[in-house]
Amino acid sequence: MLSNQEKINKKGIGWYWQQAVLSPYFMLVVVAINLITHFTAQDLIGFYVFAGLLAFILLTTKDGKIVILFSFFAYTMISVENGPSNGGNYDFTYYRSPEMMQMYWTMGGLLVAVFLLKIFTTKGWWQKIKSCKFNAGIIIFSICMLANGLDIGQLSIFEGSGWHSDYYFNNLVVAVMELTFWFGLAYLYVVTVDWEKDGLTYVAQSITLASATVAIQLAVRIVQQYYAGNLIGPEGDILRGSLHLGWGVGNNVGPMLVLGVPTALYLAHKLKRGWLYYLLALFFVGMQIFVQCRTSLLTSAVVMLVGTVLLLATTKYRKRFVICFALLIGLVAVVMFFFAEPFRTLFARYFEKGMNDSGRFVLWQNGLNDFIQNPLFGTGFTPDIGLDNSIIFCNMYHNEFIQIIACCGLFGFAGFAIHKFQLWTAILQKPNKEKLWLGLSFLGIFVMSMTDNNWFLPFVGMPYASLLAGLNYLLQKQDEQQKSDVIKQYQAQQISN
Repeated sequence: MLSNQEKINKKGIGWYWQQAVLSPYFMLVVVAINLITHFTAQDLIGFYVFAGLLAFILLTTKDGKIVILFSFFAYTMISVENGPSNGGNYDFTYYRSPEMMQMYWTMGGLLVAVFLLKIFTTKGWWQKIKSCKFNAGIIIFSICMLANGLDIGQLSIFEGSGWHSDYYFNNLVVAVMELTFWFGLAYLYVVTVDWEKDGLTYVAQSITLASATVAIQLAVRIVQQYYAGNLIGPEGDILRGSLHLGWGVGNNVGPMLVLGVPTALYLAHKLKRGWLYYLLALFFVGMQIFVQCRTSLLTSAVVMLVGTVLLLATTKYRKRFVICFALLIGLVAVVMFFFAEPFRTLFARYFEKGMNDSGRFVLWQNGLNDFIQNPLFGTGFTPDIGLDNSIIFCNMYHNEFIQIIACCGLFGFAGFAIHKFQLWTAILQKPNKEKLWLGLSFLGIFVMSMTDNNWFLPFVGMPYASLLAGLNYLLQKQDEQQKSDVIKQYQAQQISN
């Protein structure tokens, strides 16, 4: 029998190091860094630690899964004190400071270099990229995005305006940034992640844990604001603006919680003690009451309902989940009985808001007007159309389809449609349990993006990339299985003949 030292010598210290950093225990280390940075407002130090640790791990391990984990936690490290979100206002002073700009260039440049090195030193990297099932849609859509990033519709050959300002450069920055979130990271995962070793489970665990971490941030914020007297308004309603988390307001916090619902349900189906993950998914839905974002509340409810049906149809432990759901409904009924008046006030506010479009109709009309002005190429990404005269990442039309046609015109919408067609065709053709669970996550992102700008924000774009790479793995696995079945069938025919 081998001693521990002999086992280390046989497998190598690198193997044990990789097992350690890809373990659930290391995930808790990442959670700790996120929460410490967020609550101590040491954003600059936190980003240096995060980027340096990620680069070191990538350089010393073979499997690129660690990028998936880190990407979900980087954005939500931003603190309340330094973050741009402050109620409904945005202040980017801290994140445009010389110290932060230096960090962007040094650590951002380091990570880009390490990512590229990781791709190009991975055996068979070009073949993995060529065999990606979504290449056609990605390439066409990327060309459209970059063309509109250059604001091709405003060039002299179309409008006579020529290259007269840095507007084109700003547009190009936005286009490259968005493509990096959606597809650049997806290709990194396609090439460097060992999907055979529980890749999909790792993605689900990472997203679920990221949502749980946001829930912790929100819970602490709720307690702080309650004791500060800023949580409950004079009419008994929750003051939604008081619960911003620095990195995002309610319209950002809610979707981040939504992302964890389908992945928690997948883990409930996949892992032991799945009922705990089911309760966690229900907890994410319940936290939407405090967030008071109608879009995320509706989306989480839809995803929870569809996911529960899927879970009961695919699990052999149906009774456990039925009991969990029944107990929760009973608990909610008891709480609402004893606290009927506060809940009535709260939900009255929801229904009252439900009759209010919150300015979205104006934004949608602005988007349609921009599309009509330049139907072929759109108006680009960065001219201001916001109600509060603020730009975060790009024009905020608060609807996925209007966003594309307004910014990119019919040219861009064609690429967008091809990509989405490939995506949903891949999910619905020859569906299996894993594809349906991934489809549930894509469904959540789609529903959220009908009344908000979620698909264009990094905290949604990065999970989208990991889910897309996971779906690509499932498609390739199905192709391999089909080829194997054909070979076996042929061999069986030869033997019978």
